[in-house]
Amino acid sequence: MLTSVEVRWFVAGSVPEKIQEWFLAQTQIGQLSPKEQRQDIYLDLSDREDLGIKLRQSNLEVKWRETPFGSRIWENLGEGYTERWIKWSCPDPIVPEFAQQAIASSRWIAIDKIRYQRHYQQAEGKCALELSQLQLKQQTWWSFAAEATGDRDRLEILLDRTLTQLCQRDRPCPQFELVASYSYPHFLSELEIELAPGIQI
Repeated sequence: MLTSVEVRWFVAGSVPEKIQEWFLAQTQIGQLSPKEQRQDIYLDLSDREDLGIKLRQSNLEVKWRETPFGSRIWENLGEGYTERWIKWSCPDPIVPEFAQQAIASSRWIAIDKIRYQRHYQQAEGKCALELSQLQLKQQTWWSFAAEATGDRDRLEILLDRTLTQLCQRDRPCPQFELVASYSYPHFLSELEIELAPGIQI
């Protein structure tokens, strides 16, 4: 079981070149991981924004939103909703085979991802920063997220500190808007609706 406090934004279209350069810059905080390409398959739970179930490689993962904290403003980054999530992960070699059958069902949604991550280690734990290109249902989206893990009682502080340090004068951030901030379950439930742009570059 893993507890995290996180914030996410989703924006229609491809990752803007400026955003990718900002995230990959050598002066940016955190350790940059190699680019990752994979497919995650999500169970369509349109009536449950507090629950996510997905097949990821050889794992079945379940995420439950324990606490929605409401909106928060980061001076140089914008505004977003922070939430506490609990994740359970069950590895099983049968998952990839099951995933291929699940794709054929309308109850499962396949998302092809190209993902970059930075890991920022601090005393209370670490914060993963994630920039992803998403392809699903013949639509293209991109997302930016921050996910803090470690000392449960300090996760909100860890998230805030990381996002504050992320955006300094020598590496100005994009300005994300509250209307584009939501969890994966909410994002999947709203795919048929025209979502707002949600960013100023």
